[in-house]
Amino acid sequence: MVVGKHNQPLCVLCYDPIPKGRADMNHVTCIPCQEIEDRKNPQVHTVTIGFNKGAYQYVHNPDDLRTVHKK
Repeated sequence: MVVGKHNQPLCVLCYDPIPKGRADMNHVTCIPCQEIEDRKNPQVHTVTIGFNKGAYQYVHNPDDLRTVHKK
């Protein structure tokens, strides 16, 4: 983490100050820079019903869908 004057944490991308609460949660970027990074690399979540009359399940690997829903 980059630290500026008076031990204030700074964003590693733009060197603007990071709010103390955000830095306490181990974030190293400011909110605007984090939004830009999130738009560049969006997270994809898939939820499906794995089995007949089953509950919804989180699928983190798309190959699992090919093996579960064979016909």
